Amino acid sequence: MRNFNLIPIYLIDMKKLFYTLLITFLASNFLFAQLEPGSTAPDFTITDLDGNTHNLYDILDQGKPVLLDLFATWCGPCWTFAETGVFDQFDELYGANGNNSAFTMAIESDPSTSISELTSSALGDWTTVIHYPLANDDQIGDTYSLEFYPTIYLICPDRRVQEIGQGPAGGSGYWTVESLAQEVFVNTCPAPVEGLNAMMQSYDSELVSCGGGKIEPIVTIMNMGTEEMTSCSIQTIIAGDVINSYSWTGSLSTFDSDQITLPEIPANTSNVSFNLVMDGDLESSDDIIDIEIEFATESHAYIHVEFNADYYPGETSWDIRNSNGSVVFQSSYQDGNADQWNGGGPDADMTHNHFTELSEGCYTFNAYDSFGDGQTGYSGSGAGADGSIVVTDGNGNELLFISGNWGSDLLLILRLLMVLELKKF
Repeated sequence: MRNFNLIPIYLIDMKKLFYTLLITFLASNFLFAQLEPGSTAPDFTITDLDGNTHNLYDILDQGKPVLLDLFATWCGPCWTFAETGVFDQFDELYGANGNNSAFTMAIESDPSTSISELTSSALGDWTTVIHYPLANDDQIGDTYSLEFYPTIYLICPDRRVQEIGQGPAGGSGYWTVESLAQEVFVNTCPAPVEGLNAMMQSYDSELVSCGGGKIEPIVTIMNMGTEEMTSCSIQTIIAGDVINSYSWTGSLSTFDSDQITLPEIPANTSNVSFNLVMDGDLESSDDIIDIEIEFATESHAYIHVEFNADYYPGETSWDIRNSNGSVVFQSSYQDGNADQWNGGGPDADMTHNHFTELSEGCYTFNAYDSFGDGQTGYSGSGAGADGSIVVTDGNGNELLFISGNWGSDLLLILRLLMVLELKKF
């Protein structure tokens, strides 16, 4: 869509939003794009406008919570929030120039805008309203699954992330320094336990079983106490039974973590728990993590991709990748020259059919849109309609259907194990 009067100014404009589907027959999950509350924040290294390099995990390992303001230079609500000065005031008290107990950073996250717009945007010079670390990065939007601008994340030293918005939940105003400090240091990022406290931080291995005999679990443990952590055991629990107990030894100071590869579990496991056991542990509520593993379902080896183009087909492409990540089938479409955004052309508003036969195995289907609005129909002059992508197998089973603005709303996951008797199209 190019009728900007109909697009909220906080709508994401991201270069490479993608749908990933671990292909399987008619089994689907819809996941919102934003990071799940309490999930592990992805690490990143970024250089700010002053040339200083910052690594997220290095900052968190110092025990500092991180406030991350992801904005776009054209975003009015982003500018209005920056003008309040509350993050500047918070940084003065708790940042490097204050007691150095927290870190605040703003990142211009729209890949379609250049770094020069930070000082020359239509809204104003962003360097005059943001005086804490300010950077421009084209990849952070993908990394942090942006759905809208502004997005403000609070990341705790245990690496858990929470979207906190521009003001307290249930309130009608912006943060104040006092309410923000309460949110950061008390409500969301509590201090470590005085004494011994081990935490099962995350499960870092596969969540979809697509054939094969075993799954290799990987977990991360963290010291959330003030005393050094030197040993523990990690139990793997299936159907209420402890099937493995892994002994860990090492040295973890407060907020330090270690990623551990555990003994394999059967590939047909649907529910598994990992329980951390440590002598003298003062807090048991963070010792266990429950994981649900989903399964591939058998389906047909012949695949039909029906691509119904919108008015801007050159923005959209797709591919199918095997379990090694290699592209085995793909297509892209031709730009037009009907307007300044390369609309129209021979592929616009047309149906394109693609057929392939895949060997037995697991695959991912990925669709990309460089503008970030999926296949939203052009409405500026009334021309065009929403596009769509429909994936079916040789038996006519619909594996995927996406249409309209799929570029910022959800992630669709499907799974496919292709082993059935073939029936050609």
